[in-house]
Amino acid sequence: MAQRKGKGTGRGPGGNPSIRWLTLAVAFGVLAAGLGIVLSQRGAAPGPAQGPGTQIRTINAEVEGTAAGPADAPLTIEVYSDFQCIHCKTAAEKTLPPLMKDYVETGKVRVVYRFFPILGSESREAATAAFCAAEQNRFWPYHDLLFASQKGIQSGAFSRGNLKRIAEQVGLDVAAWEACLGQPKTQERIEADLASGRSYGVEGTPTFILLPRDGVPHKAVGAVPYGDLKPFLDQLLGGSQ
Repeated sequence: MAQRKGKGTGRGPGGNPSIRWLTLAVAFGVLAAGLGIVLSQRGAAPGPAQGPGTQIRTINAEVEGTAAGPADAPLTIEVYSDFQCIHCKTAAEKTLPPLMKDYVETGKVRVVYRFFPILGSESREAATAAFCAAEQNRFWPYHDLLFASQKGIQSGAFSRGNLKRIAEQVGLDVAAWEACLGQPKTQERIEADLASGRSYGVEGTPTFILLPRDGVPHKAVGAVPYGDLKPFLDQLLGGSQ
């Protein structure tokens, strides 16, 4: 789990974060409820590094911008993430694919990626590039290749040239993508996501905010193993899975 400052587990890409479940009562952007359940990190070790030739996933669900799944799904999950964060890579490669298959593609859950670039300038560059891929409705393939291309924090992996090569690989209109990079709306979206995360008390990545349509928000911190997440989703969905 990536965080900017502080002591404790998982404060950087080499940490071994615990996974904390919190029930949130959000008023004026202040976290008002305490610790719910503490989960272990089992099954969430980062996989082997993969190159840009990694197969691009197909999401068989309604896709719009950085979201996948129906807008009226009973449960929305906002994923606050940083493309340089190794634990975000773990979540993207191990947790999200089965979650997409079992819940998003069946219409029970909507997943929304939120940009939370806190690990340096390349995090911001990657977020900007991914937003502009979303403008062409190619966010999720771009998302997958960004994580597959990780090589360490501020390593040059997300240089403008490398980001452009990923844009070409996922079939973007590169001229339109490049024009988008400098538009005010691009940075406005990133700042809006950062502000949204802070309103939920997000301090590090990855953080999952679970928002039942009619219910109390919940927060999970860390690369939550799918096996630990699934029973909680079923509970929030009323056992419908």
